[in-house]
Amino acid sequence: MRTWLGEQAQAQADRLTLWAPVAVGCGAAIYFALPREPMAVVGWALLALAAGLAMVRARLRPSGLAKAVLVLLAAALLGFAAGKLRTEAVRAPVAPPGEGLATVEAYVVDVASPGQSGPRLLLAPIRILGLAPDATPIRVRMTLKPDMPLPAPGAAIRIRGMINPPPPPASPGAYDFARDAFFEGVGGVGFALTPPRVITPAAPPPWLLGLQMRLNAARWSLAVRIVQTMGAREGGLAAAMVTGHEAYIPKAEVDALRAAGLAHIISISGLHMAIVGGFTFAGARLLIAAWPWLALRLSGKKAAALVGLAAVLGYLALSGAPSPAQRA
Repeated sequence: MRTWLGEQAQAQADRLTLWAPVAVGCGAAIYFALPREPMAVVGWALLALAAGLAMVRARLRPSGLAKAVLVLLAAALLGFAAGKLRTEAVRAPVAPPGEGLATVEAYVVDVASPGQSGPRLLLAPIRILGLAPDATPIRVRMTLKPDMPLPAPGAAIRIRGMINPPPPPASPGAYDFARDAFFEGVGGVGFALTPPRVITPAAPPPWLLGLQMRLNAARWSLAVRIVQTMGAREGGLAAAMVTGHEAYIPKAEVDALRAAGLAHIISISGLHMAIVGGFTFAGARLLIAAWPWLALRLSGKKAAALVGLAAVLGYLALSGAPSPAQRA
């Protein structure tokens, strides 16, 4: 067994660049598996240690087993530190349990994918009556009743509803909604009891939030125009694939896609990014090749790649930058 392990390690000696991300993931997994939360200084210390190991490797230039140990250990420490520092960076207030009924004044950041009960809003609270500013969540996801008006992103609204902390897993090992909400900055979830009412805020939003809301408002406006032009049936699907907004897809159509195993089509991911990037790349390269003067003075492949990358980045912003699209 020992001989076999040595042979395998030797065979993988030239593949450290492929094993380094695995080590980073293992380090992050160790952090998330800890029974207790370490102090923030641990993350910074391990980050410094990882940098030190990388400097030792670069200066001493070891070979064989020593090189592999240094690289993989530094990568694992980097993964642990990244998990801890990311946790500290997104840490935000969470709605206290048992608060229940609350009046919220907030900006509409985006119209999230609809839930089973109705459309959902992602809100950036200006204030929640009864909560101190330092205890107010920075983001709240609220579900509206199907008959309530749907405000556009960027609007400032007042709404009354039930707000609770994100729920924990329903059973051991089940989907942990609270963990995902924590890393998305969502500190409260609930449902509206009164229709949202547009208000005039006392001060403008922070510039970064304002930029995000303007982009989301453009996405929402485009989705509405697509549905108005194509109709609810075809337009709802087209709007979902272009802007990421699934609010206009009829429930019967969503159920049919799930039954057919095709629900992933309306989730913007690698397939959509490849289509946009691939067709843009091919079109740009064809246009460059069709202009002899430009084709003789410019690398058509590199120029087309830059155009394709720009198109993919634009589509990423237009689609709301969901996690599958970011990975792609």
